[in-house]
Amino acid sequence: MNNDLLKEIVEMEKSGGGLKEMLPLLSGKRAKKAYVTGDHETGLFTVGQSIGLIDNVPTMSELLKGMVQGAKDQLKSVSYSLGG
Repeated sequence: MNNDLLKEIVEMEKSGGGLKEMLPLLSGKRAKKAYVTGDHETGLFTVGQSIGLIDNVPTMSELLKGMVQGAKDQLKSVSYSLGG
């Protein structure tokens, strides 16, 4: 994620700043504030390797419709295999 805070940290690092100078910017307090306010420019967000597996971001409506359709398909499959 590329945001204003990350740009500030990178610039600080390029200019020779060390961990001591960067630590206030890396604080979990900033991330918590960003989560609460929704301001993604003010905090860093940690993600795992699975972030690379995301190939689409559906709307909530699309997600729920897909889940309902998947459940219906599974029920049909089970019903068919039971002779229904």
